[in-house]
Amino acid sequence: MTTPGEVVAIAASDAGVAIAVVEGTDGDEPLVIHRAHGADCALAWDDAPLAAAALLDFDDDGDVYLFPAETRDADVLSTLLPEFFAGLDSTIARVDTDDAIAEVVSAGRGIWSFGVSPSGDALWMTACGPTGIFTLDDDELTPTMPPPSTLWQQQPSVLTDDETFWSIGTGTCGTAPSSPACGFALVRTTATGSTEVGPTILDVGAGLEAARLARCGASVCGVLSRAIVRWDDDGHIERTISASDLGARTAERVLQVAGNHHGVYALLGDDAGTRVLFVPDEPID
Repeated sequence: MTTPGEVVAIAASDAGVAIAVVEGTDGDEPLVIHRAHGADCALAWDDAPLAAAALLDFDDDGDVYLFPAETRDADVLSTLLPEFFAGLDSTIARVDTDDAIAEVVSAGRGIWSFGVSPSGDALWMTACGPTGIFTLDDDELTPTMPPPSTLWQQQPSVLTDDETFWSIGTGTCGTAPSSPACGFALVRTTATGSTEVGPTILDVGAGLEAARLARCGASVCGVLSRAIVRWDDDGHIERTISASDLGARTAERVLQVAGNHHGVYALLGDDAGTRVLFVPDEPID
């Protein structure tokens, strides 16, 4: 994909894709988030990019979730409203397709991790404040289910719908080398409880690696250094995308993954920079 700048983060949904880019060289400028709507690679970039301290998520309505920031660039929309808490990592804002900005949640001493379901009606977060799995109704947070006894507060986790949460289980082999027999299971949590459905320690051609979880639309993906896997609802790997499938250069690594029901967007990077690739679920004619 052709992108407007050096990409440092991506998010995707059935609405399209959002990317965060670095602009300027003195390190003081906020990130700039560019939104594109459409499917596959047929994306139309929106006119008004957003200032942000970080890009957090992007739902199916096209709402962007971010840490807000001010900007001096007249062509970029500032997202730090006067009533927001001043800490750049202490307030999450939602910006809709009409550029209306609203506070989602604040935590005075910091928010550490966050994600939304595809609908945007549920979220999970860890913070010095609200921590857990919540529904978001009229901007009020309501706990929906007890968090699992997993590494969900230390490792990325995923909500694939409003009531299905995916996380990585704890290790069971102490200081022994990680292997599929040493815990770190893929854990599916719903209102009825948690179930270990498969391993996240995988060998997809480069030896055993620990996968990081990422939301690929309504599915959960695993991010490895040189590959991507996508699990089905029962924890079976339904697709593996290798470095050769991606056309990755020798030194390139998979940095982030996002997706929707059309396919997967992958952020790759090496010393030469970053680039975003789209891998369709079905070949594009």
